Amino acid sequence: MNNYFTIERVTEFNSRSRNTFGQICHIRFNPLEDHQRPDLAMTVLISHLLDQVLAGRPAPLRVGLH
Repeated sequence: MNNYFTIERVTEFNSRSRNTFGQICHIRFNPLEDHQRPDLAMTVLISHLLDQVLAGRPAPLRVGLH
């Protein structure tokens, strides 16, 4: 993975009544001008976050990013 960003803090939350799991991630982007493909920064970030939050869990019915 390229070093487009650093995840500085992660806060997990669960809702039993809604049967949901989530994470709030505080992300710091590194200087994008230092990368050959700065246009991939958001794609790499979203892919990383989805892999992290879905690891070891059944397939979700819905995924949301805010």
